Amino acid sequence: TMQNIPHTQLIQLAKASYLNSPIIHILPHSYLRRQLLSIAKDIAQDDILLLEEEGLIQSQCTSLSPQEVLDACLIRGLPTGPNVSTQSMYTFLTNHLQMIQHIVQSRGKACLLENEGGQIFLLYLSILRYDMLKPKLQSNT
Repeated sequence: TMQNIPHTQLIQLAKASYLNSPIIHILPHSYLRRQLLSIAKDIAQDDILLLEEEGLIQSQCTSLSPQEVLDACLIRGLPTGPNVSTQSMYTFLTNHLQMIQHIVQSRGKACLLENEGGQIFLLYLSILRYDMLKPKLQSNT
């Protein structure tokens, strides 16, 4: 559960989830936990809603506007920025939703909507993505 995550890891999760603040290191453990769970629940609910939108994955999420895709990628920690094309963001979001779809099909919606472990998994995805991209980012500099 979130209570078992050390404060330093909560801080890293918070930074990856855009809860970055100059005072983040002195924020109470309980505050960070609540904020992170709130973000995770928002992502889980949004993922489920997007999965329920008929034909979205098959159309590579193109029924969403570029701004909606950017927002969806940002909150999930998917690659964005001036060097990332809109088409790439559609692909990243589609891949994310396909992975979530497999989880929902095998474990059920409750695994993400009601299970803290599933919500923590969603938060850690952005850190894993960042770590996987880090060597590529460093080689571009």
